[in-house]
Amino acid sequence: MTHHGRRSHIQAVPPHRDDLDAIDMLVHEHPGLRADIAAACELQPVALTELEVLPTSVLASPRTPIMTPMPSLYCYAMLALLPGCATANQFTPGPVIDMHLHALPVSPENARAITEISGLSCATTDEELLTETLAALRRNGVVLALVSGDNALAWQDHAPELLWVGAQPGRETVASIRRLHQEGTYKAIAEFSPQYAGLAPGDPSLEPFFALAEELDLPVGYHMGLGPPGAAYTVAPEYRMSLSNPLLFEEVLLRHPNLRLFVMHAGWPMLDEMLGLLHAHPQVYVDIGVIDWALPEKEFHHYLSRLVGAGFGDRVLFGSDQMDSPAAIGVAIRRIRDADYLSAEQERAILYDNAARFLRLSDEEIALHHESLSR
Repeated sequence: MTHHGRRSHIQAVPPHRDDLDAIDMLVHEHPGLRADIAAACELQPVALTELEVLPTSVLASPRTPIMTPMPSLYCYAMLALLPGCATANQFTPGPVIDMHLHALPVSPENARAITEISGLSCATTDEELLTETLAALRRNGVVLALVSGDNALAWQDHAPELLWVGAQPGRETVASIRRLHQEGTYKAIAEFSPQYAGLAPGDPSLEPFFALAEELDLPVGYHMGLGPPGAAYTVAPEYRMSLSNPLLFEEVLLRHPNLRLFVMHAGWPMLDEMLGLLHAHPQVYVDIGVIDWALPEKEFHHYLSRLVGAGFGDRVLFGSDQMDSPAAIGVAIRRIRDADYLSAEQERAILYDNAARFLRLSDEEIALHHESLSR
Protein backbone atom coordinates (compact mmCIF):
# COMPACT_ATOMS: atom_id res chain seq x y z
CA MET A 1 0.00 0.00 0.00
CA THR A 2 1.26 3.46 -0.87
CA HIS A 3 -1.58 5.66 0.36
CA HIS A 4 -0.58 6.29 3.98
CA GLY A 5 0.28 9.91 3.25
CA ARG A 6 -3.43 10.71 3.17
CA ARG A 7 -3.97 9.78 6.82
CA SER A 8 -3.59 13.34 8.10
CA HIS A 9 -6.58 14.47 6.01
CA ILE A 10 -9.03 12.02 7.60
CA GLN A 11 -10.64 12.45 10.99
CA ALA A 12 -10.52 9.33 13.16
CA VAL A 13 -13.81 8.10 14.62
CA PRO A 14 -14.48 5.17 16.95
CA PRO A 15 -15.27 1.89 15.20
CA HIS A 16 -18.88 0.82 15.04
CA ARG A 17 -20.28 -2.67 14.59
CA ASP A 18 -21.82 -1.57 11.26
CA ASP A 19 -18.39 -0.50 10.00
CA LEU A 20 -16.84 -3.82 10.96
CA ASP A 21 -19.61 -5.81 9.29
CA ALA A 22 -19.29 -3.76 6.10
CA ILE A 23 -15.51 -4.29 5.97
CA ASP A 24 -16.02 -7.99 6.61
CA MET A 25 -18.43 -8.25 3.69
CA LEU A 26 -16.02 -6.36 1.44
CA VAL A 27 -13.32 -8.90 2.23
CA HIS A 28 -15.77 -11.71 1.51
CA GLU A 29 -16.48 -10.23 -1.91
CA HIS A 30 -12.78 -9.61 -2.63
CA PRO A 31 -10.81 -12.40 -0.90
CA GLY A 32 -7.73 -11.70 -3.03
CA LEU A 33 -7.41 -8.30 -1.37
CA ARG A 34 -7.51 -9.69 2.17
CA ALA A 35 -3.92 -8.75 3.01
CA ASP A 36 -4.19 -5.29 1.45
CA ILE A 37 -7.39 -4.51 3.30
CA ALA A 38 -5.84 -5.60 6.58
CA ALA A 39 -2.79 -3.46 5.86
CA ALA A 40 -5.04 -0.52 4.98
CA CYS A 41 -6.58 -0.54 8.45
CA GLU A 42 -5.02 0.57 11.69
CA LEU A 43 -4.92 -2.86 13.36
CA GLN A 44 -4.99 -2.76 17.14
CA PRO A 45 -5.38 -5.65 19.61
CA VAL A 46 -8.70 -5.83 21.40
CA ALA A 47 -9.93 -7.70 24.44
CA LEU A 48 -11.41 -11.15 24.02
CA THR A 49 -14.69 -9.80 25.39
CA GLU A 50 -15.08 -7.85 22.14
CA LEU A 51 -15.12 -10.95 19.97
CA GLU A 52 -18.76 -10.43 19.07
CA VAL A 53 -17.93 -7.29 17.06
CA LEU A 54 -14.98 -8.67 15.14
CA PRO A 55 -15.10 -9.28 11.40
CA THR A 56 -13.06 -12.47 11.43
CA SER A 57 -12.27 -12.53 7.73
CA VAL A 58 -10.58 -9.13 7.76
CA LEU A 59 -7.52 -10.70 9.34
CA ALA A 60 -4.71 -11.34 6.91
CA SER A 61 -3.81 -14.71 8.40
CA PRO A 62 -5.30 -17.22 10.84
CA ARG A 63 -2.14 -16.70 12.89
CA THR A 64 -2.65 -12.96 13.13
CA PRO A 65 -3.45 -11.80 16.68
CA ILE A 66 -7.06 -10.79 17.25
CA MET A 67 -7.41 -7.36 15.70
CA THR A 68 -10.06 -4.81 14.90
CA PRO A 69 -9.74 -1.97 12.38
CA MET A 70 -9.76 1.62 13.59
CA PRO A 71 -10.28 4.40 12.99
CA SER A 72 -13.22 3.26 10.89
CA LEU A 73 -13.42 6.35 8.67
CA TYR A 74 -9.77 5.89 7.72
CA CYS A 75 -10.46 2.24 6.90
CA TYR A 76 -13.26 3.25 4.56
CA ALA A 77 -11.07 5.82 2.85
CA MET A 78 -8.30 3.28 2.31
CA LEU A 79 -10.74 0.62 1.08
CA ALA A 80 -12.10 3.06 -1.49
CA LEU A 81 -8.58 3.45 -2.92
CA LEU A 82 -7.96 -0.27 -3.38
CA PRO A 83 -7.94 -1.15 -7.11
CA GLY A 84 -10.99 -3.16 -8.06
CA CYS A 85 -12.53 -2.98 -4.62
CA ALA A 86 -16.02 -1.58 -4.11
CA THR A 87 -16.44 1.12 -1.49
CA ALA A 88 -18.41 0.29 1.59
CA ASN A 89 -21.42 2.37 0.62
CA GLN A 90 -21.62 0.62 -2.76
CA PHE A 91 -21.80 -2.90 -1.34
CA THR A 92 -25.27 -4.16 -0.52
CA PRO A 93 -25.62 -7.65 0.96
CA GLY A 94 -28.67 -9.72 0.18
CA PRO A 95 -31.56 -10.09 2.63
CA VAL A 96 -31.56 -12.65 5.43
CA ILE A 97 -34.38 -14.66 6.99
CA ASP A 98 -33.75 -15.86 10.56
CA MET A 99 -35.85 -18.99 11.11
CA HIS A 100 -34.92 -19.41 14.78
CA LEU A 101 -35.13 -16.51 17.21
CA HIS A 102 -36.22 -16.26 20.83
CA ALA A 103 -37.93 -13.56 22.89
CA LEU A 104 -37.42 -14.72 26.45
CA PRO A 105 -36.95 -12.91 29.76
CA VAL A 106 -33.29 -12.31 30.49
CA SER A 107 -31.77 -15.25 32.35
CA PRO A 108 -28.50 -14.72 34.25
CA GLU A 109 -27.91 -18.48 34.28
CA ASN A 110 -28.41 -18.77 30.54
CA ALA A 111 -26.27 -15.69 29.95
CA ARG A 112 -23.39 -17.18 31.94
CA ALA A 113 -23.60 -20.40 29.92
CA ILE A 114 -23.61 -18.48 26.62
CA THR A 115 -20.60 -16.41 27.63
CA GLU A 116 -18.68 -19.47 28.81
CA ILE A 117 -19.36 -21.35 25.56
CA SER A 118 -18.94 -18.54 23.04
CA GLY A 119 -17.30 -15.56 24.72
CA LEU A 120 -20.26 -13.38 23.68
CA SER A 121 -21.65 -10.74 26.00
CA CYS A 122 -25.34 -10.85 26.92
CA ALA A 123 -28.09 -8.34 27.63
CA THR A 124 -28.81 -7.63 31.28
CA THR A 125 -32.42 -6.38 31.05
CA ASP A 126 -35.45 -7.37 28.99
CA GLU A 127 -35.60 -3.90 27.45
CA GLU A 128 -31.94 -4.04 26.43
CA LEU A 129 -32.43 -7.50 24.94
CA LEU A 130 -35.36 -6.33 22.82
CA THR A 131 -33.69 -3.13 21.65
CA GLU A 132 -30.34 -4.73 20.87
CA THR A 133 -31.87 -7.75 19.13
CA LEU A 134 -34.00 -5.64 16.81
CA ALA A 135 -30.99 -3.46 16.07
CA ALA A 136 -28.81 -6.50 15.35
CA LEU A 137 -31.41 -7.98 13.02
CA ARG A 138 -31.72 -4.77 11.00
CA ARG A 139 -27.99 -4.09 11.01
CA ASN A 140 -27.29 -7.53 9.56
CA GLY A 141 -29.90 -7.34 6.81
CA VAL A 142 -32.48 -9.62 8.44
CA VAL A 143 -35.83 -8.81 6.84
CA LEU A 144 -37.90 -11.52 8.53
CA ALA A 145 -37.44 -13.55 11.72
CA LEU A 146 -39.51 -16.35 13.22
CA VAL A 147 -39.61 -15.70 16.96
CA SER A 148 -40.97 -17.70 19.89
CA GLY A 149 -40.94 -17.35 23.65
CA ASP A 150 -42.74 -15.65 26.53
CA ASN A 151 -42.22 -12.15 25.10
CA ALA A 152 -42.71 -12.95 21.42
CA LEU A 153 -46.04 -11.19 20.99
CA ALA A 154 -44.79 -8.11 22.83
CA TRP A 155 -41.71 -8.01 20.61
CA GLN A 156 -43.86 -8.30 17.51
CA ASP A 157 -45.74 -5.17 18.59
CA HIS A 158 -42.43 -3.28 18.28
CA ALA A 159 -41.59 -4.67 14.83
CA PRO A 160 -44.62 -6.22 13.11
CA GLU A 161 -43.02 -5.95 9.68
CA LEU A 162 -39.97 -7.90 10.86
CA LEU A 163 -41.23 -10.61 13.22
CA TRP A 164 -43.46 -13.63 12.69
CA VAL A 165 -44.51 -15.47 15.86
CA GLY A 166 -44.36 -19.23 16.30
CA ALA A 167 -46.60 -21.20 18.66
CA GLN A 168 -45.03 -23.45 21.27
CA PRO A 169 -46.95 -26.61 22.23
CA GLY A 170 -46.89 -26.99 25.98
CA ARG A 171 -47.52 -23.28 26.36
CA GLU A 172 -50.43 -23.55 23.92
CA THR A 173 -53.04 -26.21 23.29
CA VAL A 174 -54.15 -27.54 19.92
CA ALA A 175 -57.32 -25.47 20.23
CA SER A 176 -55.52 -22.22 21.08
CA ILE A 177 -52.99 -22.67 18.28
CA ARG A 178 -55.81 -23.22 15.80
CA ARG A 179 -57.67 -20.14 16.99
CA LEU A 180 -54.66 -17.84 17.08
CA HIS A 181 -53.48 -19.03 13.68
CA GLN A 182 -56.90 -18.28 12.23
CA GLU A 183 -56.70 -14.81 13.79
CA GLY A 184 -53.35 -14.27 12.05
CA THR A 185 -51.18 -14.43 15.18
CA TYR A 186 -49.23 -17.64 14.64
CA LYS A 187 -47.37 -18.33 11.40
CA ALA A 188 -45.72 -21.59 12.49
CA ILE A 189 -45.30 -24.08 15.30
CA ALA A 190 -41.80 -23.38 16.54
CA GLU A 191 -39.83 -23.96 18.64
CA PHE A 192 -41.39 -27.34 19.40
CA SER A 193 -39.13 -28.87 22.09
CA PRO A 194 -40.39 -32.24 23.45
CA GLN A 195 -36.80 -33.47 23.65
CA TYR A 196 -36.38 -31.46 26.86
CA ALA A 197 -39.27 -33.45 28.35
CA GLY A 198 -37.70 -36.75 27.32
CA LEU A 199 -40.17 -37.35 24.48
CA ALA A 200 -39.37 -38.75 21.04
CA PRO A 201 -41.15 -37.33 17.97
CA GLY A 202 -43.36 -40.42 17.77
CA ASP A 203 -44.75 -40.08 21.28
CA PRO A 204 -48.57 -40.28 21.08
CA SER A 205 -48.98 -37.06 23.06
CA LEU A 206 -47.41 -35.10 20.20
CA GLU A 207 -49.57 -36.55 17.44
CA PRO A 208 -52.39 -33.95 17.69
CA PHE A 209 -49.91 -31.12 17.08
CA PHE A 210 -48.43 -32.75 13.97
CA ALA A 211 -51.93 -33.47 12.68
CA LEU A 212 -52.92 -29.83 13.25
CA ALA A 213 -49.81 -28.54 11.50
CA GLU A 214 -50.47 -30.72 8.46
CA GLU A 215 -54.14 -29.72 8.37
CA LEU A 216 -53.39 -25.98 8.60
CA ASP A 217 -50.21 -26.19 6.48
CA LEU A 218 -48.22 -24.65 9.34
CA PRO A 219 -44.43 -25.01 9.25
CA VAL A 220 -43.03 -26.92 12.22
CA GLY A 221 -39.62 -26.13 13.70
CA TYR A 222 -38.71 -29.07 15.93
CA HIS A 223 -35.82 -28.96 18.40
CA MET A 224 -33.55 -31.91 17.75
CA GLY A 225 -29.97 -31.94 18.91
CA LEU A 226 -27.86 -30.17 21.47
CA GLY A 227 -29.05 -28.51 24.63
CA PRO A 228 -27.01 -26.71 27.28
CA PRO A 229 -24.00 -28.82 28.33
CA GLY A 230 -25.04 -31.06 31.21
CA ALA A 231 -28.72 -30.14 30.75
CA ALA A 232 -29.96 -33.44 32.20
CA TYR A 233 -28.15 -32.65 35.47
CA THR A 234 -29.44 -29.10 35.78
CA VAL A 235 -32.14 -27.29 33.81
CA ALA A 236 -33.75 -30.24 31.98
CA PRO A 237 -33.63 -33.52 33.95
CA GLU A 238 -35.58 -35.37 31.23
CA TYR A 239 -33.37 -34.23 28.33
CA ARG A 240 -31.62 -37.07 26.49
CA MET A 241 -29.09 -36.62 23.72
CA SER A 242 -30.19 -39.97 22.25
CA LEU A 243 -33.45 -38.25 21.21
CA SER A 244 -31.41 -36.12 18.81
CA ASN A 245 -31.49 -38.90 16.21
CA PRO A 246 -33.34 -37.44 13.19
CA LEU A 247 -34.40 -40.91 12.02
CA LEU A 248 -36.82 -40.95 14.96
CA PHE A 249 -38.97 -38.74 12.76
CA GLU A 250 -39.58 -41.31 10.02
CA GLU A 251 -42.90 -42.71 11.24
CA VAL A 252 -44.26 -39.22 11.91
CA LEU A 253 -43.38 -38.15 8.36
CA LEU A 254 -44.97 -41.24 6.87
CA ARG A 255 -48.18 -40.57 8.80
CA HIS A 256 -48.08 -36.90 7.76
CA PRO A 257 -46.46 -36.73 4.31
CA ASN A 258 -47.51 -33.10 3.81
CA LEU A 259 -45.97 -31.91 7.08
CA ARG A 260 -43.69 -28.91 6.51
CA LEU A 261 -40.91 -29.83 8.93
CA PHE A 262 -37.57 -28.20 9.60
CA VAL A 263 -35.26 -29.91 12.06
CA MET A 264 -33.71 -27.27 14.29
CA HIS A 265 -29.97 -27.36 14.95
CA ALA A 266 -29.75 -29.78 11.98
CA GLY A 267 -29.80 -32.61 14.50
CA TRP A 268 -26.22 -31.91 15.67
CA PRO A 269 -24.24 -34.05 16.31
CA MET A 270 -26.15 -36.80 14.47
CA LEU A 271 -24.83 -35.87 11.02
CA ASP A 272 -25.09 -39.20 9.21
CA GLU A 273 -28.61 -39.76 10.52
CA MET A 274 -29.54 -36.22 9.43
CA LEU A 275 -28.25 -36.89 5.95
CA GLY A 276 -30.23 -40.10 5.87
CA LEU A 277 -33.47 -38.35 6.82
CA LEU A 278 -32.93 -35.63 4.22
CA HIS A 279 -32.26 -38.24 1.55
CA ALA A 280 -35.29 -40.40 2.38
CA HIS A 281 -37.75 -37.54 2.98
CA PRO A 282 -37.31 -34.71 0.44
CA GLN A 283 -39.86 -32.48 2.19
CA VAL A 284 -37.62 -32.04 5.26
CA TYR A 285 -35.46 -28.96 5.82
CA VAL A 286 -32.99 -28.13 8.59
CA ASP A 287 -31.95 -24.96 10.35
CA ILE A 288 -28.46 -24.32 11.68
CA GLY A 289 -29.48 -22.28 14.73
CA VAL A 290 -26.98 -22.11 17.61
CA ILE A 291 -24.46 -24.42 15.95
CA ASP A 292 -23.51 -21.48 13.71
CA TRP A 293 -22.13 -19.48 16.63
CA ALA A 294 -21.88 -21.70 19.76
CA LEU A 295 -19.89 -24.57 18.28
CA PRO A 296 -16.19 -24.19 17.50
CA GLU A 297 -15.99 -22.68 14.04
CA LYS A 298 -14.14 -25.65 12.56
CA GLU A 299 -16.81 -28.08 13.76
CA PHE A 300 -19.63 -25.91 12.45
CA HIS A 301 -18.06 -25.66 9.01
CA HIS A 302 -17.41 -29.41 8.96
CA TYR A 303 -21.09 -30.04 9.69
CA LEU A 304 -22.43 -27.49 7.22
CA SER A 305 -20.03 -28.49 4.47
CA ARG A 306 -21.17 -32.12 4.78
CA LEU A 307 -24.82 -31.09 4.48
CA VAL A 308 -24.08 -28.97 1.42
CA GLY A 309 -21.62 -31.45 -0.07
CA ALA A 310 -24.22 -34.21 0.14
CA GLY A 311 -26.49 -32.14 -2.08
CA PHE A 312 -28.81 -30.63 0.52
CA GLY A 313 -27.71 -27.00 0.37
CA ASP A 314 -31.14 -26.05 -0.97
CA ARG A 315 -32.78 -27.29 2.24
CA VAL A 316 -30.59 -25.57 4.81
CA LEU A 317 -32.19 -22.59 6.57
CA PHE A 318 -30.33 -19.87 8.42
CA GLY A 319 -31.26 -19.52 12.08
CA SER A 320 -29.49 -17.73 14.89
CA ASP A 321 -31.25 -19.23 17.92
CA GLN A 322 -30.50 -15.92 19.60
CA MET A 323 -31.50 -16.05 23.25
CA ASP A 324 -29.65 -13.61 25.50
CA SER A 325 -26.84 -12.39 23.22
CA PRO A 326 -27.89 -10.20 20.27
CA ALA A 327 -24.29 -10.30 19.02
CA ALA A 328 -24.81 -13.98 18.14
CA ILE A 329 -26.84 -12.90 15.10
CA GLY A 330 -23.92 -11.15 13.45
CA VAL A 331 -21.46 -13.90 14.35
CA ALA A 332 -23.73 -16.55 12.82
CA ILE A 333 -24.24 -14.61 9.59
CA ARG A 334 -20.52 -13.89 9.25
CA ARG A 335 -19.74 -17.58 9.56
CA ILE A 336 -21.97 -18.23 6.55
CA ARG A 337 -20.44 -15.39 4.57
CA ASP A 338 -16.94 -16.58 5.48
CA ALA A 339 -17.52 -20.16 4.26
CA ASP A 340 -15.18 -20.50 1.30
CA TYR A 341 -16.80 -23.80 0.27
CA LEU A 342 -20.09 -22.02 -0.47
CA SER A 343 -20.73 -20.42 -3.83
CA ALA A 344 -22.44 -17.02 -3.88
CA GLU A 345 -25.64 -18.78 -4.95
CA GLN A 346 -25.42 -21.28 -2.07
CA GLU A 347 -24.78 -18.49 0.43
CA ARG A 348 -27.85 -16.59 -0.79
CA ALA A 349 -29.88 -19.80 -0.63
CA ILE A 350 -28.98 -20.50 3.00
CA LEU A 351 -29.42 -16.92 4.17
CA TYR A 352 -32.65 -16.17 2.30
CA ASP A 353 -33.84 -18.12 -0.75
CA ASN A 354 -34.44 -21.48 0.92
CA ALA A 355 -36.53 -19.94 3.69
CA ALA A 356 -38.49 -17.80 1.24
CA ARG A 357 -39.39 -20.96 -0.66
CA PHE A 358 -40.10 -23.01 2.49
CA LEU A 359 -42.35 -20.28 3.90
CA ARG A 360 -44.00 -19.85 0.50
CA LEU A 361 -43.45 -16.12 0.39
CA SER A 362 -45.10 -14.37 -2.51
CA ASP A 363 -43.15 -12.67 -5.29
CA GLU A 364 -44.36 -9.37 -3.89
CA GLU A 365 -43.05 -10.16 -0.39
CA ILE A 366 -39.68 -11.22 -1.80
CA ALA A 367 -39.42 -8.04 -3.89
CA LEU A 368 -40.24 -5.91 -0.84
CA HIS A 369 -37.53 -7.64 1.18
CA HIS A 370 -34.91 -6.89 -1.45
CA GLU A 371 -36.12 -3.32 -1.86
CA SER A 372 -36.01 -2.71 1.89
CA LEU A 373 -32.22 -3.10 1.91
CA SER A 374 -31.70 -0.40 -0.69
CA ARG A 375 -33.61 2.29 1.19
